[in-house]
Amino acid sequence: LALARRLNAEASDRFHLYHALARAASAAAQTDDLAAARALLDEAQRLEDPAWPAQRLLWGAEAGQWVARMSGDTDQALRLGHRLLALDRERGGQGAIAAGNLIDAELAAGRAAAAAQLGAEVVGALQGTRHEFDLAFARVNLLAALLAQDDVAGARPQARSMWASAAMFDLQHAAAAYLALL
Repeated sequence: LALARRLNAEASDRFHLYHALARAASAAAQTDDLAAARALLDEAQRLEDPAWPAQRLLWGAEAGQWVARMSGDTDQALRLGHRLLALDRERGGQGAIAAGNLIDAELAAGRAAAAAQLGAEVVGALQGTRHEFDLAFARVNLLAALLAQDDVAGARPQARSMWASAAMFDLQHAAAAYLALL
């Protein structure tokens, strides 16, 4: 962040400082320093240029979603989760990580059916691709959504598929928790 501030003083493009602020806000929110996260996010939002392409704008949306989620603001987390997913897809990304975050927000809002539907869409889109980490992550999210709906029959095959790749991508901590719930 300090380097980005120095570079911003010399450059006409504010993106580097915006990006550093957004990443710092996300990290602060995830470590439960919400006051710092909000201050960093506010500063980033003042620098944000709506004309920037999606690959730049998604960092502020991600930071905003983290702050909203960790603050318990489920409506804002959902709104920003949808925006983040749209920005990720607009930039040409798979959207799997953004979708996973949106699934978490849907579950926090008590919308298990919407979470499961999105999870199934993402898993279906990633099957047969080379995006194995994204698929493993999506299966963890789908399993969570299915269990939130008490869909044990649907959860079992996802759990089997997910566990096989969990070790490969160091996702056992999340996978084991859902296996215990199953």
